[in-house]
Amino acid sequence: MNPLDSRNTFKNLNQSASVKSQLRSIIVGRILMFGLLLSLIIILFGIVGQMSYEDEVREHAHYCDMVAEGTWPDYDNLYDQCDLAYNNLKELENK
Repeated sequence: MNPLDSRNTFKNLNQSASVKSQLRSIIVGRILMFGLLLSLIIILFGIVGQMSYEDEVREHAHYCDMVAEGTWPDYDNLYDQCDLAYNNLKELENK
């Protein structure tokens, strides 16, 4: 066997190890990016869900106000739950 051939083989092994290392870092980077993206999506769903809850509480309190004034009839039969709506609204405003 020619000594140059053995050096070239060793050089090829080093290059393949370098390529494997680069591929590993690319894969790890993509996994981290996917994890961050997934975390961001979950956080956004949480924020949107909280905003939806707050809107619903405010709408219920407004409904109770309108029924109490006699402007609207109690068409949803929710007037019995107005104390709960007002308590939830106070909790939101105290945050």
